[in-house]
Amino acid sequence: MSDQLSTTPIVEPDPNAQSGLPFDDSYSSESCGNPAVLSVSGLGKTYRMWRRPSGRVFAPLLERLASTVPEGTNWRRRLTDLGARQFTDFDALSTVDFTVRRGECVGIMGRNGSGKSTLLQIIAGTLQPTTGSVEVNGRIGALLELGSGFNPEFTGRENVLLNASILGLSGPEIEARFDAIEHFADIGEFIDQPIKTYSSGMVVRLAFAVNSIIKPDILLIDEALAVGDVFFQQKCYRLLRNDLKDCVKIIVSHDLHALATIAQRAIVLDRGRMRFQGPTREAIAFYTKLVQDEAFASGTQRATGGRVQDLAAGTRYDDLPWARIGPESTSGRKEVVIEEAALTDSALASMTLVSPEDLLIVHAKISVRHAPARLIFGYIVLDRYGKEICGDTNLPLRPEGVALEENGAYYYRLSFSWPYLKPADYTITIGVGDGDHPFQHVIQCWAHNVFGVRAISPYYDIHAQISNPVKDFHIEPLASEDDA
Repeated sequence: MSDQLSTTPIVEPDPNAQSGLPFDDSYSSESCGNPAVLSVSGLGKTYRMWRRPSGRVFAPLLERLASTVPEGTNWRRRLTDLGARQFTDFDALSTVDFTVRRGECVGIMGRNGSGKSTLLQIIAGTLQPTTGSVEVNGRIGALLELGSGFNPEFTGRENVLLNASILGLSGPEIEARFDAIEHFADIGEFIDQPIKTYSSGMVVRLAFAVNSIIKPDILLIDEALAVGDVFFQQKCYRLLRNDLKDCVKIIVSHDLHALATIAQRAIVLDRGRMRFQGPTREAIAFYTKLVQDEAFASGTQRATGGRVQDLAAGTRYDDLPWARIGPESTSGRKEVVIEEAALTDSALASMTLVSPEDLLIVHAKISVRHAPARLIFGYIVLDRYGKEICGDTNLPLRPEGVALEENGAYYYRLSFSWPYLKPADYTITIGVGDGDHPFQHVIQCWAHNVFGVRAISPYYDIHAQISNPVKDFHIEPLASEDDA
């Protein structure tokens, strides 16, 4: 099946349509009476990149001079072309459309330079769009660039008073809420010190504290959740889920697990264009595939297909997302060699985003060069430091190993459920050994780090590297001595 990505921007479809991305009908004002708080329509931002400083002077003069020459003449065309050569246009954003309703939390993801921060700045009103419009119904609170909105020479207390007054609170209202702001920020005596003496985490603490009490209708967050210790981050998540549950939240973050946990839907930006809009988990899968496809496009050759022998049913799998395994990625005796491999879900779609209990299927084509052989097939999951986290072989299912009597090409697959691993990036190594003992066998071929996956856990809190879920719990009162 094809793994090519559409280059056409995907916008929110009609909830009643039979095709397109799946959207929850609760986002529709017709179905739930929830009005739009934020509407972005045809938004675009273009920057003019000057080829040389003098172009800033010559281009306007040439354009003005061309406007004095009759249309359609060679002189006008020459002057216009000469002016256009002084610059190039860079589209930081192009044709972005979406609507957010009260209480929604929307994640924005994309690589650096994709237009995420530009989008938030336009919504906040600190940057004007080149095309399109933004309709805002309510008060905006923004946590954009670190320290934005704060005067570095003012103390924390003075900045709180200033920001709260800008957001519309009166003097008595600010005084009544200041203790709560100070408690949430929890920066101690630094509240009366200049902001320029603060650490990055302290600045974000104070900014979050102001917005926690002001409770804006729309809260914009640009990577602020990544700053501060884990305890403050947990406090911020509780704030967003509980105290600001009726507030529209637009969150830009590279922490995909955080977005999966808190955002109902997400938007993927790529080179200024909106490539995907839909449920957060699907957006993360799309974004991860987008990044990995481009990262490996030049270094990974796709197989052209061909008949292989399925050990179980003789089925052809020409359309799997095969990746060719080069000799630089393998080790072992290599009388049996892994030639190609693919990682899919149960629908045979490429698998790059995983959650606990997801089924992963490893497909591989091997070449047996020295039969007969009794083979063991296995996998190992490694973290980003190369530490082996978990793995297994097919021996529990086939204790005698797999006997192959003839040389040739074979296809095999093995499947396993993704464990309750801490959200992070992992790689998967697959291998083939010769023998029937889990440890004392000949390593024929290991294909190192052939798959990369990103683990998230949106429905289960994982407290360590790996969690082992509690299966049963019971509590009952004990009889006191007075009852005896």
